[in-house]
Parts: sequence; structure tokens; C-alpha cells
Amino acid sequence: MVIPQVKILGIGISAINMEIALDTNDRWISTHEHRYICLTIVYNVMLCQSDEKLRQIFNYASLEFPAGMPLVWLSRLKGFSQIARRRDPGLMIAAGELSAQ
Repeated sequence: MVIPQVKILGIGISAINMEIALDTNDRWISTHEHRYICLTIVYNVMLCQSDEKLRQIFNYASLEFPAGMPLVWLSRLKGFSQIARRRDPGLMIAAGELSAQ
């Protein structure tokens, strides 16, 4: 499954919600894929404007989860209605609960 991305100032924000993120993470675990996920806020996007190495770190992430509403609003304006913000450790907690099952 290809995760759609929204480009915001050169940073690819994954157009996902919690369900998609958990399904994707579960698939990676079951296929032994080594990936990383970033939670991104506007501040991070702005820092990436002047730091090429940081921009690469964010853009090489397998999932770039929006952690701030401005990124969600911009993504929805660009037609990605399923996108949802995640700003707390809920993704890690939910992934841990899923793995316990």
C-alpha cells in the first residue's frame, strides 16, 4: 500500500490517520521491515527550510505523521480528507497494545 503524501514547503506529510498508521506499522512488523516514523509540527517544517540534513531525515521517514493542526488543515485544503493529527504518545501506546495481542 502506497501512503499518499502532501508536500508542504518541501516536506512530505503522510496523508494518514491512526488506523492507517497502525495498519502500516503492523504490516512492517510482520514483514520484518526496518522503518521510522516522524511526528511533525509546523516548527519542524520551518527548521527544515534552512537545514538540508534535517530535511533529509524528515523526508526519508517512512511515515510523516502530522502532529499539528496547521499541517492537517493544509492537507485537507489539498484534498486529503482522511488525514488526522496525532500530537501525543497515542501512536506508540496503540502500537504497543496491538503488539501485545
